[in-house]
Amino acid sequence: MNAQIESLFADLKASDSEVQVEATLVLGCLMERSLWPGRHDAEHLVFLPPKLASLKLNSKGDLEPFIERMRHALESPDVSINAKLGLSTALAKTGREICLKTILQLLKSKVETLSDEQAYGLIAAILPRSSLSLLKEYETTLNQLLARGSERLNQPVTMALRAIHKN
Repeated sequence: MNAQIESLFADLKASDSEVQVEATLVLGCLMERSLWPGRHDAEHLVFLPPKLASLKLNSKGDLEPFIERMRHALESPDVSINAKLGLSTALAKTGREICLKTILQLLKSKVETLSDEQAYGLIAAILPRSSLSLLKEYETTLNQLLARGSERLNQPVTMALRAIHKN
């Protein structure tokens, strides 16, 4: 892969959380531009360094390993929770079940330590894209979130649980 992309993945392990979040934003833009050329180009160009602005990942050779590396970063203890939230938002847009499952695993593993806003971000990212069977696997985690009594989490979590039990 491109040396600048390698540098971005290395930044995900930086000790500075802001460096990690910035790398996440650029990685997400690169992924979106490669998956959906032309979509949101103006917004992406605000965040992409000039040398990466014209880069498109080849779907056959580059994009799949790129997405896998982003997904594996969600499991890394070196990546801050804020960077993981950014990666989750980007990866959820792919709609790929393996990505959604990794995001739900992150939610499950961090359910006790996530703020309501962080948990909401993960739920909002995966909810419209997850299958009912995948949500069913994480019903206990959803119930844990609902038990918090959080106004912020009540609606999306209740909606997910109703969908699970409706079918």
